[in-house]
Amino acid sequence: MILSFTKPLRRRIIIFSSEDTATYDSAIDTGDAFAAKGSYIESAGFVNDVFTIKAKPATTQGDN
Repeated sequence: MILSFTKPLRRRIIIFSSEDTATYDSAIDTGDAFAAKGSYIESAGFVNDVFTIKAKPATTQGDN
């Protein structure tokens, strides 16, 4: 899946692989992120913070 995010300033979204390795951290990474099957997402903020995570299927070369 390709994920895109909106989040409050100075808050974080971290994607972890199924092997518990961080593959994306909004503190250092920008833009859309790839999340493989089995990945999980952590959002870190304060009470009442609003995070939006949108997902779309990843396409492979040759897909139309």
